[in-house]
Amino acid sequence: MKIRKFVIGVLIIFTVSFSGLYAQNTKIGYCNLELILRLMPETAAMDQELNLYRQKYSERLATKEKLMQDKYAEATELLSKVPPAITEEEAKKREEELMKLQEEIKSDAERYERELAERQEKLLDPIVEKLKIGLDELAVAEGYTYILNSMDASGTSIVLKGPKEDDLTEKLMKKFNLSFPNQTPKTNVPPTGTSTPLPPAGNK
Repeated sequence: MKIRKFVIGVLIIFTVSFSGLYAQNTKIGYCNLELILRLMPETAAMDQELNLYRQKYSERLATKEKLMQDKYAEATELLSKVPPAITEEEAKKREEELMKLQEEIKSDAERYERELAERQEKLLDPIVEKLKIGLDELAVAEGYTYILNSMDASGTSIVLKGPKEDDLTEKLMKKFNLSFPNQTPKTNVPPTGTSTPLPPAGNK
């Protein structure tokens, strides 16, 4: 998923930059980017749109699969009669029809998955950009040289121990007007939904 790629990308960027961590006046902070991405209302809206699209194409595939099953059952019944209710030539045509329908279902499924991945990337790009801008602004405002990602989508952490005051998760959340799941936002913010992944969301 693109979210996972982004947070891992941030992790890699800061990892390879450790040669400068001990420079004079260096200030290092950290935050949970995955949590913030998941709490952003834009992410919930994206998940909802993707789920609707996923449901739509699942129903279409289910319709074709049901048609194929019915045709197979019909052909099997006709062939089981004694003597068979259809000729060998007709049976062969039905078999070819079933094989063609099976290929169509496979092709449709692959196409839908590609379209889903493309939609996800298109919807996620502006969310990731918003987060990047927020990180840059927070770093400047708080005087941080580095902001590390404390936890990515795979559960990997680069920060094993650090000063509590350098945990910028809540400050970044406040910047985006977000609250932890068990808290009520101070202002009206669209409720966040449970995300599907995004992911490890169609990795690209």
